[in-house]
Amino acid sequence: MRVGTPTCRLAWRAGAGVGVLAATLALAACGGGGSDAVIARVGTHSITTGTLDRFAAIEAVLTYQLNPTQPVPKGVVPDPPSYADCIAYLAKTPTTLIAPKQHPSTAQLKARCRQKQETLRHHMLDILITNYWLEGEGAARGVAVSDAELNQALDRQFPTQAAFRSFLKITGEKASDERALLRASLMTTKLQQAVTSQKGLTGAQQQQALARFIREFTAKWSARTSCQPGYVVQECKEYKGVKAPI
Repeated sequence: MRVGTPTCRLAWRAGAGVGVLAATLALAACGGGGSDAVIARVGTHSITTGTLDRFAAIEAVLTYQLNPTQPVPKGVVPDPPSYADCIAYLAKTPTTLIAPKQHPSTAQLKARCRQKQETLRHHMLDILITNYWLEGEGAARGVAVSDAELNQALDRQFPTQAAFRSFLKITGEKASDERALLRASLMTTKLQQAVTSQKGLTGAQQQQALARFIREFTAKWSARTSCQPGYVVQECKEYKGVKAPI
């Protein structure tokens, strides 16, 4: 995932080197609270609140430090519903969001913690949904990422096993998570290449072909994505708002 908002490693990985396609897939998303219930479905795949919250916590670590080398301070990862650790962390962290001579109240700090949690969850719900889209589109087109390609990408990212183990320990990510994220990145690149590498296409025609593919891809997979109330985002077929232009 290596581009996106907020700037973080997970977001960056999903779009490494994929230009227009990666930018288009960086859509906004919404999330809410609850137990480990299914909140979204992409075809036969399900996304639960437990999965979303786990990735949101990983995202918090990587937002704080893109390439973490040591554990992040307590409170960097929001801790709902009380947000006690987050509030304590923000209370001793300088900010330009509030006038310098003012001391934010506990209520203000809690509101900021809650907003941070929602931002993290919004972003990761988008990532999880679009990764399933990429997986499905690859299967439909007969485009695959081999284990050898995946292992090479992993070796480039983590030169040693010790570096990989350290990363997993600090972030709370699983090895299977990292492989899935890298697979999505490689699949995005392969799909773009499959669309634009047709013989005889000019540069302008390649861009037109890619834009057409993105429109069709988005419409196709949005129709196969359903979300529970409170979790309806642009990718979901239930979405009724004005979608961002391509």
